[in-house]
Amino acid sequence: MARLRSMFAVLVAAATLGTMPLGHVAASSVPGAGLISNFAATSCLVGDTLVAPDHASQDADGWVNVAYAVPGGMATQFMPPAGFSPGNASYQILVRHGIPLRIAEQLGPDVWDALMSRFNVATTVGLCRSPGVSATGVGNAYDATWSGAEATYSSIYTGVLGQFIQPTLHVADCTNQSLASWVGLGGVGLPVRLLQVGTVQWSGHRLEAFWEAIWPGGDTSITQLPMVISYGDQMYAQVTYSGGSAYFYISDMKTGQSASYSYKNSSAYNGVSAEWVDERIQIGGQPINLEHFDTVSWTNLQTATTVWHGAHNEPVLTLYMTSTGSSGGTPLAHGSGISSSNTQSDYWLHC
Repeated sequence: MARLRSMFAVLVAAATLGTMPLGHVAASSVPGAGLISNFAATSCLVGDTLVAPDHASQDADGWVNVAYAVPGGMATQFMPPAGFSPGNASYQILVRHGIPLRIAEQLGPDVWDALMSRFNVATTVGLCRSPGVSATGVGNAYDATWSGAEATYSSIYTGVLGQFIQPTLHVADCTNQSLASWVGLGGVGLPVRLLQVGTVQWSGHRLEAFWEAIWPGGDTSITQLPMVISYGDQMYAQVTYSGGSAYFYISDMKTGQSASYSYKNSSAYNGVSAEWVDERIQIGGQPINLEHFDTVSWTNLQTATTVWHGAHNEPVLTLYMTSTGSSGGTPLAHGSGISSSNTQSDYWLHC
């Protein structure tokens, strides 16, 4: 098997130099401009590519769907109508907009109610696209950038979800450090195909949410999703795939802020694996130091094939991050393995 070695293989070296405003997102040349005329505009870091809306439309459910032309296909940002309540929405409305379901085999009422109790979506328009990625195959549990767990099964995964506590960045302990925590579909096998959503932070840069799709010869990495995340917040991340489109959902369960997107590109999906990963990112093709995070606590780890089920039922590979990506390298972090209660912990060892 082969596994992707990095989320961001080339991140913006000048990321802390400033931001670039989107401008008036509802320009008259954008079809459906009136639907987004009152929405705030995104600002992107210098070095990122700002993607303005291609068009906006309102569907039969009253949601505003803002479409963007990005590499590989079209991405859609879902914005609910005023007064929208997930508890009053039908199964079909939740599915169409990538919102987690209340059904017992996925979350169950207690977890779902906690997730949706403060549900709100920031109406900020515009995407920030980061530079590309590179992939290298590995064939064992050791990797230079990934720590956590990876499920592989004879069936094809159509969904993955997990919750994690956003760890504190110990700035004084490691210089030029980074951490990305995410769930993903794919990443095993060559050529690499991977769909992932989570959070990312590195020295001198703010903590933010992201989603990314990777396929043979291309990628789309969208950062700076419209959420404000704090250390210690419990995050919920989910990727599903249906009808040729990936659906990315991420929520800060403390504040209720969430973001939901779809991305239509069947080339980025293979479904042969599912992941729960804490990763050190790369800049200029080289991994930088791993953030001193002590422990990342993951709960409610699930995958979907035909139905949702706990990840402990799957054949799971525990991932060990080392300086060289081999057993002989300096240990940097490792997963605990997935427990019978569908939890895992990732433990930091070294920068």
